[in-house]
Amino acid sequence: MKKIVFEVGHIFYTQINKIIIFLLLVFFTGCMPEVKTDIPLETPVKNKAERQQERLRIKEVFKEINETNKTLKKSPEWLTEAYSSIKIKKLNDILKEEYSSYSKYLHSSEVYIIVHPGYYAFIQNKQPLPLWEYAKGFPQNNVVERISENLSRDDISIKVMEEQEKVLRDFIEFMSKEKKLVILILPGDYKNHLSYGYVKGYDEYARYINELTNMSESVIYMESKEYNNGFLSDKDLEVLATFLNTAGAKTIKLGGGYIGKCLSNFYESIGTRYRNNDINFILEITTISPVDMGSESNRLLNKDGRINFKRVVQYYSMLGYSSKLADSIKLRRLSMYRVYLDQ
Repeated sequence: MKKIVFEVGHIFYTQINKIIIFLLLVFFTGCMPEVKTDIPLETPVKNKAERQQERLRIKEVFKEINETNKTLKKSPEWLTEAYSSIKIKKLNDILKEEYSSYSKYLHSSEVYIIVHPGYYAFIQNKQPLPLWEYAKGFPQNNVVERISENLSRDDISIKVMEEQEKVLRDFIEFMSKEKKLVILILPGDYKNHLSYGYVKGYDEYARYINELTNMSESVIYMESKEYNNGFLSDKDLEVLATFLNTAGAKTIKLGGGYIGKCLSNFYESIGTRYRNNDINFILEITTISPVDMGSESNRLLNKDGRINFKRVVQYYSMLGYSSKLADSIKLRRLSMYRVYLDQ
């Protein structure tokens, strides 16, 4: 399985196996139709020795993550807790007096906000899995993994969706281990809208979120106003804005799904409180609905199965957004290390 690794500040992803690492630092900025795909590589701040040391450190972090995923997160004790409820804190339940303490999780006054993680598998999927017979024990794999095992291999849009999910999943998991501030916007009242149904005491979405976040204190969540859009209620928007201002977040980096849908809804909400220049869509962790891809899906993957982000940018430039504010959004790249399989 490929592993996507991101480093905060010098965020990067890797495919685990024998690997060759190449440094790539690229920014995309400006209005969506004018996004350039030929920006020169930036010079990294760190010298070669420091970069190599950082590569090794990141590999060790993901080695630990992989080991935890294969052992602790498969244990009956961990699964019992993970299925019971979402274990990260809900922002609405955090006291205002505690807001400032979250400043220690910020990196360069930046906060990542991820909208509706796992949306396809848990809500949009029209061919849901049958309910698990929990009396026989917990499933070893979560719903996203179990659905992936049964999806058509011939549907390119589904392959793109899977690759997007891997990138987003690994990004959140890494950030949680690094104790960096991430805010998840979960579908409102999700329990009543799960495509496979809900069994009391066996919350599959909670398990998924707990796996991604490692139940970290640096990751918190809110719920959107509705399960099928990303808008926040006026009350929740006020809570979020107060929290971000008190914690010292100056730049908001958006990801999740979908562009032109729930993610754009959230952007419209947060855009009433923050300048467009302070809000960035992050290309690698911004997802496209499989329903919207159509024939374009054939162009979004390289032959090796990885997403072609230059073509994604071209696709975005043609995409119609629901948000009236979308004509001035900023699309940025994560600064990353690209790692290829040693074939």
